[in-house]
Amino acid sequence: MQKFNFPFVAVQKKQNVGSFPGIKFRKQQLRGQTISVDMVAQLIQDKASVTRGDVYAVLATLADVVKENVAIGNSISLGFLGKLTPYLSSKNKDSLEEAIKQNPEDKIQIRFKQSPELKEFFKTRVAIVKKDLEISGLQP
Repeated sequence: MQKFNFPFVAVQKKQNVGSFPGIKFRKQQLRGQTISVDMVAQLIQDKASVTRGDVYAVLATLADVVKENVAIGNSISLGFLGKLTPYLSSKNKDSLEEAIKQNPEDKIQIRFKQSPELKEFFKTRVAIVKKDLEISGLQP
């Protein structure tokens, strides 16, 4: 069973609020590269008996299905990956009339909640590993 290493660096932060202000330390994710949809299609082709074009077509269709369903308020379960749930972000208004009219700051956004299987995968097969890098201004 393959194990994975999730990289982090130790950083210092100045905390100005709370019971214990001062310099604090925490782990911060060391971000990797962004994998393009073309690369995802290639990686899936390498692991399964489908062509890269077929994978790309399925991903493009999935994007359409997600957009169409989120647009009408539906959540989408992606099984062992998790669930995509739309939510409306809006600001408080002083009156009911102001609250229900169209406001430019109203936004439809999507939250992703990982499945129990994905949580278990991260818990059992991924180690959080410190990388020794010099990042000016962040590391102690």
